[in-house]
Amino acid sequence: MVNCCKNAKIVSSSCVNHYDIRSCYLLFFYSSGALEEHWNRSSLLLNNVTAIVGMGFGSLGSIALVFLGAMVLQPLNITSSMLGELGLAMAKPLGPIGAVLYAVALFGTCLGAALEVSLSIGYQTAQIFGWEWGEDKTPREAARYNLVLLMVMLVVVAIGFVGIDPLQLSLFASTLIALFLPISLLPFLIFMNDAKYLRDKTNGWFSNSATICIVILAFVVALVGVSAV
Repeated sequence: MVNCCKNAKIVSSSCVNHYDIRSCYLLFFYSSGALEEHWNRSSLLLNNVTAIVGMGFGSLGSIALVFLGAMVLQPLNITSSMLGELGLAMAKPLGPIGAVLYAVALFGTCLGAALEVSLSIGYQTAQIFGWEWGEDKTPREAARYNLVLLMVMLVVVAIGFVGIDPLQLSLFASTLIALFLPISLLPFLIFMNDAKYLRDKTNGWFSNSATICIVILAFVVALVGVSAV
């Protein structure tokens, strides 16, 4: 956040337009990438398109999977508690092609999420301690940053070998994130309305209202999920 505040143009293009309402780590990932690529106010259009198309496609895809799972898996008495079972929702209507498409999509989404989380942790750790960081630097120039990335990958591999269900772990982590959303996003919401940094790109009443409603909804759903467990 400190690095992000040094340049209001970068803040405008990265922080305001791109943060996942459930995953605050994307703030560090996206703002750090903005600093590395030297974004300015001319990057706003591309970022707006990316946010609308990317988030819209992801949301519609998630909703479609929920409906498809209910239509295909529920008659088979399958609760889709494993990632492999979700593939049946596409394999049953589309056959082998559906299974291949699901496998490719699952690999791409998991790889992308793993890279985002690993880089975010590396960015955040290096910036907090004042280390050299960045993908444009050689491993020797940013040795501690790259060491953090390696350690994160080793920890994840160790978790996999222990046998922890990645789906259940993701659901548990998402629930915890949603529970802390009101605390973690309140300073961010204040920041997005600060004209000193964002000038004419501050949030309007609609963006503020939508953010507050989504945070409250996510918090309530998380409470229901915790009580169900």
